[in-house]
Amino acid sequence: MNAFGNSEMREQSTDGFEVAYTGTFGGKTTLGLAVYQTDTDDNINFPYIFPPGTPGYPPPTYYSVANPAKGVTVPTATTPAQPITLSPILMGILAQIPAQFGGPILLPEKAATYLNLGPIRNRGIEASVDHRFNSEWSAFANYSWQDTPEILDADSGQIPYPIQEVGLPSEHRFNAGLGYSGKTLFGNANVNYAGEALWVDVLNASYAGFTDSFTMLNATLGLKLADGKLMVSLKGINLTNEEIQQHIFGDILKRSVVAEVRFFAK
Repeated sequence: MNAFGNSEMREQSTDGFEVAYTGTFGGKTTLGLAVYQTDTDDNINFPYIFPPGTPGYPPPTYYSVANPAKGVTVPTATTPAQPITLSPILMGILAQIPAQFGGPILLPEKAATYLNLGPIRNRGIEASVDHRFNSEWSAFANYSWQDTPEILDADSGQIPYPIQEVGLPSEHRFNAGLGYSGKTLFGNANVNYAGEALWVDVLNASYAGFTDSFTMLNATLGLKLADGKLMVSLKGINLTNEEIQQHIFGDILKRSVVAEVRFFAK
């Protein structure tokens, strides 16, 4: 792949607003609510060059007999990727392959480069509550909603934001937990939910993919020893053993249990 920089890049800008409220009631309960919207313009992106005739996009340039490929990087069976030069004769042969055999084969001179893309909008809502029952028990919950990103109209001469470059975040996320911290015992339990999401990569659309929605249950139980200088705990993650993938290229998360010892010097 031949990738190039771009010395004509413009500065990316973001216009955003947020309206938020945080209030504490009775000295024990804190509520939070926020609504936000951000418009990002001249996004600095690294897309592949798009096919000829794609509206608003610079047309690709191809190697030819008169301009053969130099320094094309290819791997071999026994060595890592090495730069080679394709001869004008080979370039001519590739260009003459008939359509029924997959031709003509034209190698792009620029496979990928940095481009400024047109505006895109993100908006959402966040809400949270924290409550302390007493000096030992506490609880929390929070929820967020994120709208599907909206591609805004591009200015004249500006490259519209390509839909294949837009990732779809989890529309709904929810977290809730309960905690206890006594003189000797401590522990907590929490549940986390995230809806399905579409992840796009710097490569083309064949490398994009959805992750399923998931619910993760976690818990911790521990002891405070030596006047709090030593803490021993057992942590369980994804206790229901659900198959969770938080990113399309991420690991599959299953149940895990971790023993932890902490020592605090005082």
